[in-house]
Amino acid sequence: MFNLLSAGFYRIRKNRLLWSCVLIMAVWSVILCVEYWKNFVADYDGVLDEVSFMDSLFPTLSLVIMVFAVLVSIFLGTEYSDGTIRNKVTAGHTRGSIYLSQFIVSTAACLTVYLLSLGVSALLGFLLLGGTDMPSTKILIYCGTGVLMCVVDAAVFTLITMTAGNKAAGAVICLLASFFLAAGAGTVYGPLSQEEYFYQPRAVYEAMQGNNGTEVVVMGGDTEMEEENGMVKIPNPLYISGQKRKIFEFLLDCNPVGQAVQLSELELERPINVAVYDLTEIVICCAAGMLLFCKKDLK
Repeated sequence: MFNLLSAGFYRIRKNRLLWSCVLIMAVWSVILCVEYWKNFVADYDGVLDEVSFMDSLFPTLSLVIMVFAVLVSIFLGTEYSDGTIRNKVTAGHTRGSIYLSQFIVSTAACLTVYLLSLGVSALLGFLLLGGTDMPSTKILIYCGTGVLMCVVDAAVFTLITMTAGNKAAGAVICLLASFFLAAGAGTVYGPLSQEEYFYQPRAVYEAMQGNNGTEVVVMGGDTEMEEENGMVKIPNPLYISGQKRKIFEFLLDCNPVGQAVQLSELELERPINVAVYDLTEIVICCAAGMLLFCKKDLK
């Protein structure tokens, strides 16, 4: 096992694709930090007074899953195409130790990309946007969640690549999986981001209801309305609640891209649930991957 890890880490240190991914994410982090700073400087109305380096810390995670898909699939797929996997088995290494070493090396590669891009975002964001009032424990929870998210990504893409047995097929499936996860996260996050109520001045509300002779606009059915400080409080018909909301929250929390979206918006409301889901997915992916790889016919 030690020899497998030693060889894997040596290869990943010398891998140009890894450092290209690091460079891409670092440049993307710089671009986002500068954009936040430009918006902050141009904010003459004081709307962005609460902006800090935390706002520029995690938005890069929306791109990172696709970077991981390419990195892991090509790095591990190359060992298939070069016959390295078959040679390891011939040399007497067990398939379980081979799979586990590949997962550990892939995780290290993904964490390298994540941590270096996070460091760039934190340093440049602090210099341009200043500090934050967010408690240090919360910052650590957010950063730790990002680490777990990277490990889940590595576990998923290692499973796909090691069972596909072909570099091209593995890369395509990994990219499709990343797009599927991104689409799923967007589909779920949209309804969950809806506010339960929205407010309008009474005159505007009455005009929309046709009380002043204007066109009648349907507000979503017969719902009770309340009035607060001269504003009409109207239930949002697009807001989901009850059991359906719990299902949507589960789908968002167990999805690595859903976690990235919550981190980028600084709205991670259920960190314990996310940690439990991540650890469970890591164990399931590793167990399933080792089982399938042990039964795979290596040509």
